[in-house]
Amino acid sequence: AFLSVFTLLSGLILVCLTILLTSEWGLQRLYSIAMQSAAANLPGSIKIESLKGRLLGPITIDSITYTFNGSTILANDISLDWNILALFSGTLHVNEFNVGKFEYDSKTEEKTLDNSKSPIPETIPKIIPQIVLPIKIEIDRAFVSNIAIKNNSDRKSTRLNSSHTDISRMPSSA
Repeated sequence: AFLSVFTLLSGLILVCLTILLTSEWGLQRLYSIAMQSAAANLPGSIKIESLKGRLLGPITIDSITYTFNGSTILANDISLDWNILALFSGTLHVNEFNVGKFEYDSKTEEKTLDNSKSPIPETIPKIIPQIVLPIKIEIDRAFVSNIAIKNNSDRKSTRLNSSHTDISRMPSSA
């Protein structure tokens, strides 16, 4: 009796894991959990549009927007091919990561002292907080087609097109 219950439960767990890892439904469930965690723990706000694929990969995303202290990071046309099994060894191993457009828009504000007319830039720039990950990250290939960095306080913009970065197993420190 015990052996048949154990076999039935093992089979059920295997079927559930297979569905979770190999279907878009599984990716959407994990996305829902991750967004709830991000809302509770990540400063600022994050919005992801049109997440498609499966947990085993590849995964495509139309856009990710992250806003913090008035500054915005936007990435469009994202594709990710990764090795999910590497997570068991404490490593996020990305085989290939592509971004069509990456844009950072800094909304640095100006302040005035008392009643003076001259604006004085803030002494502490608004930056994205340091986020420490509990795992190592390895990226084999990364490609960004267009990069734009904007600073609204001086109305200047920097653009870089067709930036290609190949990274050969360059691990980050955890």
